[in-house]
Amino acid sequence: MKHLWVVLGMFCLIILLLIACAPEREPDAKPIPAVTPEDIWNYINEDQPYQDWSTFPPERIPADAVWKDDYLNLFFEGIVIKIYVNSTALSAIDKTPRDLPYGSIILTEAYPIKEDETLAECMGIAGFYKVEGSTARYNDWVSFAYTPDGSVLDTGSGPVFGTETYCYSCHEAAENDYIWIDSPKWDVEHTQMPSPEEQ
Repeated sequence: MKHLWVVLGMFCLIILLLIACAPEREPDAKPIPAVTPEDIWNYINEDQPYQDWSTFPPERIPADAVWKDDYLNLFFEGIVIKIYVNSTALSAIDKTPRDLPYGSIILTEAYPIKEDETLAECMGIAGFYKVEGSTARYNDWVSFAYTPDGSVLDTGSGPVFGTETYCYSCHEAAENDYIWIDSPKWDVEHTQMPSPEEQ
């Protein structure tokens, strides 16, 4: 009987040691948002604030696209952008050919440049969210754009949200899974810099 209690005691001690040495379980990541304006806005501002994401890898950005620091020239003169990518997109950003996984989100903040070369307040947020089955025509990217207060941007030709916006007509020409900034075609098609033929 004494031998049995010794064995049971040793067994309990082993269990306690295993529990004490086990690594802490990381909290579950927030689930990716549903495809609604409200869900995506809440996700990128509250559930997983995009300001905590990585900016687009600087080593992949053409030198002539850089304005200052993390801010990049846009094809609209007088406006610069800052690009953020979530961890899902970042995990595959270097893969060739480019085909980011589902759940990827890439977004930009847009800022007007003031006369003194400082930035005015952010004028809006725009981006793409890859959702399986959303639109085979555009490689399952859903486009979105918001004003600073979270309202869906309306350019006069309709709200910029979903899979039927004007965003695709520009981005599909990048031939880089709809991402312009590190597309091989950037220099001649998507910057204020003149192309070699125009110089």
